[in-house]
Amino acid sequence: MSEYLSRFEALSAAEDFFAFLGVPFDPRVVGVKRLHILKRFNERLAKLDTAGLDEDALRAGHTAALAAAYDEFLTVEPRDAKLFKVFRQGRAFVPLTEIGR
Repeated sequence: MSEYLSRFEALSAAEDFFAFLGVPFDPRVVGVKRLHILKRFNERLAKLDTAGLDEDALRAGHTAALAAAYDEFLTVEPRDAKLFKVFRQGRAFVPLTEIGR
């Protein structure tokens, strides 16, 4: 495994990914939307075809994936992106007449 991949795979905090890849970010945005950004980043990474890429190309792919995930959540609210199951579930309406039966 390359040194780059070893260092990349050791990262865990959102801020660490941004710093390591050199992607500028607003800490206030990341503070509120970190899980959504990281989930979308992970989805984008899963779609990357990394076969045969050298370290520079791999890093460029990772950087582009993180920047795109971050940029998405500058304009999209997390609940509207529906990344997590809780946001995909519809609301059930239970009339008051049905409560207590």
